[in-house]
Amino acid sequence: MSRFCHETVQELVRRGHKLIVLTGHRGKTGSRNTGETPVPPGSAGGEAIRVMPVLNGDLSIDCRAVQSYDAEVDLWHGWEFGFGGLARHSIKPFVVTAHGNDLYRSQAYYRFTKTPLLHHFAKWMQSPAGQRVMCRRSLRRVACFLPNSQNTARLLRDLYPMCRRWEVVHCGVGSRFFQGHEQTEGPLKLLTVCGLSHVRPRKNVVGVLEALAMVAGAFDFRYDICGDGDMSAHVRQVSDSLGLGERVHIHGGVSDEALSAFYRRADLFVLAPYARPGDVEGFGIVYLEANAAGTPVLATRTGGIPDSVRDGVSGFFAASPEPADIARALREFASGVRRFEEEDVRGWAESHRYERVVDKLEAVYVSRKGLGFRVQGPGAGGNARLSDDWEVATEG
Repeated sequence: MSRFCHETVQELVRRGHKLIVLTGHRGKTGSRNTGETPVPPGSAGGEAIRVMPVLNGDLSIDCRAVQSYDAEVDLWHGWEFGFGGLARHSIKPFVVTAHGNDLYRSQAYYRFTKTPLLHHFAKWMQSPAGQRVMCRRSLRRVACFLPNSQNTARLLRDLYPMCRRWEVVHCGVGSRFFQGHEQTEGPLKLLTVCGLSHVRPRKNVVGVLEALAMVAGAFDFRYDICGDGDMSAHVRQVSDSLGLGERVHIHGGVSDEALSAFYRRADLFVLAPYARPGDVEGFGIVYLEANAAGTPVLATRTGGIPDSVRDGVSGFFAASPEPADIARALREFASGVRRFEEEDVRGWAESHRYERVVDKLEAVYVSRKGLGFRVQGPGAGGNARLSDDWEVATEG
C-alpha cells in the first residue's frame, strides 16, 4: 500500500503536478506503524511535494486536517478505504483506493479515544458493519472508488452496496525492478518474497516447503525466502523437519539492491497463497516485480492474483494451494512442460509500469462528471492533461 502510494506520487510530480501528502504522525496511522511516509521529505519533486505528518487514524480528528487544507487542493485521494470516511468533511471531490483487506478492517475509523464508552466499540467500528453505519454519508459522497483488482471490486460491491461508483486501477511496478535476467548453471533457483508473520499465514510458505519435500528426489533446487517476521523461526523449523536442509535459505529483510539481484537470478518466483475468511490477497505486486526481471511466476487463483498474473505469459497457476498441487506445478516447470519467453514475461510487467497506472488515474480524475477540474487538451479521455496549477492531496 505504501509503495503503491509512493510510486504514484512520484510519477504525478514528474508530470508537473503539485501535491500535499498528509501522513500519519511519526509514520503512524491508526494501529499500523509503517516506519516510513509515502514521500519522505527531500525526495524527488522538491517544492512540488509538501509532506504533512498530521494524521492519527481517528476520523473524528483527522477531518480537521482535511478542512484546513481544503481550500488549497482540487481533489483528495485517500490511499486506504477507511479514508473515505472523511469525504463528507470536504467540499472537494474525493477518490479512494481500496486494496482488499482494508475493506474488512479499516486502519482509519472513528476511534473516539476520548469517549471511553464509544472506544469500547473500536473493533466493531473498524468492521464493514461499523463502517457502513458510521461512514454511510461519507462513503456515498466519494466521487469514485478505485479497487486494485476485480476481486477487490467484488468485495466492495458486496460489503458496501452504497459505494456504486468505482473503477479498477491495478497496482504497478517501479522502474528499478526492470533489469536483465541472469541465466546461471546449477540447481533450479526458486524464490519467495513475503512477510513471515503469523497474521499473514495465507502466504502459504509452509505449504511450498511441504511441496518441495515431495519433489526433493525429482530434481535439484535452491529455495530462497526473502522476508522477515515472527514466523521466521517456525519456517526454518518446518524446513529442517522436512529434511530440506541447505536447500532452503531464509534471508530475512533485504535491501532493494539485494532484492533486485534475487529477482534477476531466480528461475521461478513462487508464491501460492490460500484464501481465508476476512483475509484476502488484494493484488500481488511481487509477481510484477519478478516479471520485470524476466522471471516467470507460480501462483494460485485467489483474491486479486488473477489480475496480476497472465496465465501462460507471465507465469502459471497451481490447481490449488495444497502442497500436492504446488508440487505438481513445480514438476511441470522443472521438466520443461511449462516454458516462458523472457520477452513476454517482461512485457507483461511493462504494461503495469507506474506511467501506465498514472495515465489511468489522471483519466479517472478528470473524466468523472461533476468533478469540475480545469482541463487542458483534447477532452476528458486518457490523453487529457491537467492544467499546470492543478493540485491533489493524498492521504495514507
